[in-house]
Amino acid sequence: LTTLKELIFTSSHRLTEKGLKNLTKLTSLEHLDLGNCNQINDEGLKYLRNLTSLKTLILNDCVKLTDKGLQYLTNLTSLNLLVLSGNDISDNGLEYLGKLTSLEELDLCACYSITNNGLKYLMNLSSLKQLNLFSCENITKNGLYYLGKITSLQELNLSDCEKITDNEIK
Repeated sequence: LTTLKELIFTSSHRLTEKGLKNLTKLTSLEHLDLGNCNQINDEGLKYLRNLTSLKTLILNDCVKLTDKGLQYLTNLTSLNLLVLSGNDISDNGLEYLGKLTSLEELDLCACYSITNNGLKYLMNLSSLKQLNLFSCENITKNGLYYLGKITSLQELNLSDCEKITDNEIK
């Protein structure tokens, strides 16, 4: 399986960091979907850091993931798409994500702890084309300032960001 390019474990509720440890030899892997694997924790992400061929990593609704685990993703310099929706990610985690300069798509939907201050770390993402901040309730007009600095951005989802009003859209 060392030549495997795509691996999908969506909703594998019994998959833990012990299982992820066995993925370290899959260095050709380009697409890994661990969405809704609710037993995966920060320690498990440590085993992904050498999968430097990864272009897509889906980690939505892995409810045990926090900012701490994102430090292990900074080696994934080929990553184009990262999905972290529904996780306990805050501004501290965005600081790690700001190092993933190849990112083109970033999904942070329902990461309720993200604030305006964290968005400044995303300004470094010079390849970012799509950003999903759906239901990130703490974003205000001040956050829009930082988002405006991402000149490559083509698609921005701010649906259900209730602190953004008519006055902010100028």
